[in-house]
Amino acid sequence: MVQHLGSIFVSHGHFEFSRAKNILIYKIIGAWNLQMAEEFNKHLLKEISELENPGKWCRIMDMSEYQLCTFDAIEELMKVIDIEESRGCILRCYCNITSTHKQLVEKKYKSNPPVYFNSVNEAKLYSLEQLEKIKT
Repeated sequence: MVQHLGSIFVSHGHFEFSRAKNILIYKIIGAWNLQMAEEFNKHLLKEISELENPGKWCRIMDMSEYQLCTFDAIEELMKVIDIEESRGCILRCYCNITSTHKQLVEKKYKSNPPVYFNSVNEAKLYSLEQLEKIKT
């Protein structure tokens, strides 16, 4: 009999979260495993449900302390695309991203590529502009 061992592992890596209006800002830290990716997806869904206007929002990822993840975590994180597209994300921003991480992100978002920034502040300003454009 094969036993699924996924539930005995603890999450590796973590994230920090903040919100600025309808902008969800994540700082991704360390190397992630499947359990951390699952926690992230649950957190993202919870935060989307608490937005003022869940039909129009942006997501920023600060990758300055990210170190990659396991293959099963990548599979789990692919669900982020469906979460974002089905729940009104209008813009995906990545900050402080290495060329290796950028290649992985571009494979993930083939049809709706993200925008890259050197700082979270730049990404926030751009996101606010995009949200304002939608209002008018």
